[in-house]
Amino acid sequence: MKYFVDEAGCLGFKRGSTRFLTFSYVNVEDKGQVDRAVKRFQKRRRGEGRYSARELKFSESSDELRLDALSYLSRKKWTAGIIVLEKSKVKKALRTIPNILYNYTIIDALMKRVLPSFSLEDRLEICIDQRVYHAREAAFNEYACNKAWWVWNNVLCRAPSISNDHLVIQHEKSHRECCLQLADYIAGAAFHEYERGDDRYLDVIRHKVVALDYLWP
Repeated sequence: MKYFVDEAGCLGFKRGSTRFLTFSYVNVEDKGQVDRAVKRFQKRRRGEGRYSARELKFSESSDELRLDALSYLSRKKWTAGIIVLEKSKVKKALRTIPNILYNYTIIDALMKRVLPSFSLEDRLEICIDQRVYHAREAAFNEYACNKAWWVWNNVLCRAPSISNDHLVIQHEKSHRECCLQLADYIAGAAFHEYERGDDRYLDVIRHKVVALDYLWP
């Protein structure tokens, strides 16, 4: 099982910061198909003279490009989960420790959604976009391993116990990984729906979304 994770919005709480932070985690059934699809889409758009960036990035794309890309990629073999953090509901104590807030928001929901269908004969791989908040990658990885163990043993009450060997975490630059670019687009689509009330983008791929967690209800 492999998931590609990205986010949209910011972790700040100052005036002008976003009201929401959205995450997507994408399970790709056929990675080669998605990789080829992203590259072919970019090649087609460049050939039309309507695209020059080195990667698909939702925040830097036009409305037309976003809708075109989402429509094209929605026909490929993948599903996604979305996590929405309404920042006004975050406790004041957590607002001063963004790394911990970030780790909890994505990992807690992801593990609770993914581990029920996980087998100890498999490995859970998480590829996350390498951003400034991932400077403490070791702490993120440790938190993910601890959370996986806790969910497996205390929430699911499974035996034998899951171990760190079952979990592989990669921090990768999105321009090197096409599936992260897909995750970026999904997170961006969700962000526009919650932050700006614009559901045009998420409506294109809503049938591919298999899980939604809203923090906090």
